[in-house]
Amino acid sequence: MPEIRRVAPARSVEEVAVPTYISLINFTHQGVTSVKESPARLEAAREAVRPFGAEIRDVFLTLGRYDLVAVVEAPDDTAAAKAVLAIASGGNVTSETLRAFREDEYRDIVGAIQPAAEHPAFAAVEAVRQKLVESLEELQRALLRRD
Repeated sequence: MPEIRRVAPARSVEEVAVPTYISLINFTHQGVTSVKESPARLEAAREAVRPFGAEIRDVFLTLGRYDLVAVVEAPDDTAAAKAVLAIASGGNVTSETLRAFREDEYRDIVGAIQPAAEHPAFAAVEAVRQKLVESLEELQRALLRRD
């Protein structure tokens, strides 16, 4: 039976949010032939990322395209890249790492998007489009008069 955990409440506005990264991981040939040693390598990886200010928050063994999925927190993209490269340099895994945005970040990002019709450049583009339409219609009339 799966472990049931209580989910922590959402972070308060005063708390400083640390960026979250999702690493999609595959074992290399080297890594899978010594898979029994992978739990020890995971602990070593946890230690290896600390100097970069990163922390491996959770790791999942998965079925499908990826062997593992890791949830990592790091102070910035540079620290995350250093952490990922430090782990990959062991030759046991390859990974694809994604910057993940929490729900509050997602809402802020989407909330800041200005609808295209309201964007200042939209009116200029629309004016150019209208001029092109008029020019094409005029050209079409001129060609019809020739025939």
